[in-house]
Amino acid sequence: MNRFLNSQTVRNAAITIFAVSLLAGASCTSGSGSSERETPAPTPSLDVIPVFIPLPTIQAQFAATATPAPSPTATPEPTISSGSFRTATQNAPVHFDVHQESSPALFVWGPGLVYDKLLMFDESVGNGHAYGGVRCSLCDSWAMVDATTVEFNLNPDARWQDIAPVNGRQVTAADVVFSLNRQRTPGWPNADLLRNIDEIEAIGVRTVRITLHRPDAELFESLADGHSVVVAPEVVAASGDLLRGPNIGSGAWIWDETDDSSTVLMANTEYHDAFRPRISVLEIAYLSPGTQFTSLLTGIIDAVQLPAAELETALGRNSSLKLTGVSQAGAGLEMALNTVRPYFDDRQVRNSFLRRLAVDDVTRELWQAESVVSIGLPIISSDWLLDPPELISLIEGLSTVQEVFSPGTPIEIRVGLFDDRYVQFAQRVAATLTTMGATAFVEEVTTRQFADEVWLGGEFDLFLGARPPVASLSDYLLSVYHSRGAWRTTGVDDSRLDELIEQQAVELDPASRREIVLEIQRRIAAHAYRFSPASTIAKWVAWPVIGEFNPVTPRMDNTFLSRVTLN
Repeated sequence: MNRFLNSQTVRNAAITIFAVSLLAGASCTSGSGSSERETPAPTPSLDVIPVFIPLPTIQAQFAATATPAPSPTATPEPTISSGSFRTATQNAPVHFDVHQESSPALFVWGPGLVYDKLLMFDESVGNGHAYGGVRCSLCDSWAMVDATTVEFNLNPDARWQDIAPVNGRQVTAADVVFSLNRQRTPGWPNADLLRNIDEIEAIGVRTVRITLHRPDAELFESLADGHSVVVAPEVVAASGDLLRGPNIGSGAWIWDETDDSSTVLMANTEYHDAFRPRISVLEIAYLSPGTQFTSLLTGIIDAVQLPAAELETALGRNSSLKLTGVSQAGAGLEMALNTVRPYFDDRQVRNSFLRRLAVDDVTRELWQAESVVSIGLPIISSDWLLDPPELISLIEGLSTVQEVFSPGTPIEIRVGLFDDRYVQFAQRVAATLTTMGATAFVEEVTTRQFADEVWLGGEFDLFLGARPPVASLSDYLLSVYHSRGAWRTTGVDDSRLDELIEQQAVELDPASRREIVLEIQRRIAAHAYRFSPASTIAKWVAWPVIGEFNPVTPRMDNTFLSRVTLN
């Protein structure tokens, strides 16, 4: 096997994991106007952050136009290249059980690539969903029976890899039921993706029926999420779990080996989907950031994500390298003003401060072309994002207020130590507040303090830090911006915003939901209290021999690796 690193390769010893528990309040009933907990939950540590999500009270409008279309017919690729594609990331997976892990080290850059899902994200499906849309992967069609019932028909050509104990048998509805129910095991890290599912049934050998507690605009995205993989019951039964493998799936890649230095996978030439891998070998190295840079320039790896300084150096040394920028939904710097504080309770004051700060200019200075200004919602499709110029005009408003603070007004800026540039941005914020009459203090807090005291505790006048690690748009809106959300710590109580958030959560027509989400962003921006000054853009570089390289991973979907070609 072509190995590109030896056993002495240095790698990081651990992976920092956000295990996000999205607690939906099981005691609440659908249609109830109140879903508050009677007693507040204790403030957790950073390792496990619960998100209380009020149940939508608005009924979904179910119509034929809301029914997603089956997977489109794709043109099969004629051949698979005999070459290999070599890339790198920083951390190796800590274990192999995909239902007991949430890290991209397993799902995007590890043995989790061997598994398939009912659905996959597909940018070519123009139906208004995030990242273009979703299409069938293990299924070959689906149909909405009603607003809370959907049936999936499995592709008869979908088979497990020809490895014992599955030996190439057909993927069945019973396999899907077993897997999704296993994923829903209480307390497991990916269970809450499927928390709105009431029952999963096998209707014969090829049909899976899913019944929901209530209408859910994000069901299909949750099933296309990289964590919602299908595993074989007999493989799990061999040792009782998948912590040490074996890694046998029905997906596009066949596992060869994983150790501290790399994962190696082979193309599954019998994969049922037309978009099977274009290369025969995929090699993923686990390297420290500096080693990644050196390995790229020496040709040991073919493509890698680089920080700004190393990126500039790499392109300067070899102009033939190809640059690809990928927006990272839900990643980057977030800024929030506490509107309960008397000096930020006036929208015109907030507008004047943000206009004086000149957010866009500061962002460009600190991040160059590595970020854009946004509301900060975990939205993948650019069509669903408010245009930055419109956003900036809304947060700056039309106010002519200039000196707005009484001399010496103390304002504490709490900044999480996630990135040095966050601290630099905080210093610019402090300088701006000083010019407006305030006395601003910058307090740097650890990431754990930030989670406990700021995200959940609401102990801030103004904060700057990373955004809460929530992948679902509805979960994010309901927990951060809804008046009953656990992370709604900015003091804003907007009944119309609550209505819009609840409407989008149950709107089954993607085009209609998009319009609601755009209106939500406009309303948040106009109140000028919480947004993302720097939504990050990941910069990747690849050698010219690598074609069709578009490292977009919506909700940890890893399909892009099957698109890579060798020119």
